[in-house]
Amino acid sequence: MVLRLRQGKGHQDRSVMLSPRLLALRRQYWRHCQPRCWLCPGQPAPQPLSRRTVAHVCRHAAHTAHLTK
Repeated sequence: MVLRLRQGKGHQDRSVMLSPRLLALRRQYWRHCQPRCWLCPGQPAPQPLSRRTVAHVCRHAAHTAHLTK
C-alpha cells in the first residue's frame, strides 16, 4: 500500500510505501480509535501532531532500539 502525504517536508506532496505488517497495525488502530480528520491527531484533537511531538517520539524509539547516528 502507498500512503499519500500532503504538504510534507518542503511543502511537497510525497508517496510513502507501507509494509504489510505496518498496514495491519494501521488497520487495527483505525478500527479501535476511528480518527476523523487525521490518522494521528494531536492535542487538541482536530489538529495534526506537531513536529516537536513527532521528533520526540522518533528520538525515544531510537533510544529504545539502541540506535546511534
